[in-house]
Amino acid sequence: MDGSDIGALSDVRIGRIIAVSASQAVALLERCDPSRASERDWPVEMGALVKMQTRVSTVYGMVSGLRVPLPNLSPSDQELKVIELELAGETLREENGEQGAFRRGVSAHPALDEPVYLASPADLAQVYARPSVATARIGTLHQDSAVPAYILTNELFGKHFSIVGTTGSGKSCVVATILSAVIERNPNAHVMLIDRRRAAPALLAIQFRGDRRDRPRLGSSAGAGQDPRRRDPRRQASLFRETRAR
Repeated sequence: MDGSDIGALSDVRIGRIIAVSASQAVALLERCDPSRASERDWPVEMGALVKMQTRVSTVYGMVSGLRVPLPNLSPSDQELKVIELELAGETLREENGEQGAFRRGVSAHPALDEPVYLASPADLAQVYARPSVATARIGTLHQDSAVPAYILTNELFGKHFSIVGTTGSGKSCVVATILSAVIERNPNAHVMLIDRRRAAPALLAIQFRGDRRDRPRLGSSAGAGQDPRRRDPRRQASLFRETRAR
């Protein structure tokens, strides 16, 4: 499902709460209204944002699991379909009836049998609104391509973090995207890239968007003394294979 599908299905009731804990909830899925469900009866997938009402707030949760507790040998409308939710945060209702700003954590939990709805584009924009601290835009949300996605640069680089994944999953592209976004917003930033196996040749020739005359380029610390072939992107792949073979 892409962002346009999710936007069209926003504010659709998808189920009801059947279990609640301190940071999680479980909902039983219901059949969607055929007139609004496009080609799918169950417009829910991993990572989807949903919302529930409490007596004082709107609570948002992210789908972290989907299961059929007692599956039949063949698909049936009688099967129970369950989603697991990680409670992400809430917006408190103010005295005038309007919703306040989104905040992490939950002070009030949804009750049993409380309806669960898909989050609307307005909900996504509020939950993922750009914070007032230092940020860098790195793309858009999977749930809605119209909503930009940001990283908190001080929080990210103020501690250790890792980007993991299988071969070819895009780890190097993620690193390149983050560094490009951060340096574009902070042209005087200093970046040291240590790539002992030369496994990320694409990172050695990042060009930044916009006016590139004054933009920095990310390069290896070997600099001018490096073999010119190693600075040629067409040669880096074969040199990497040679290095791995030694």
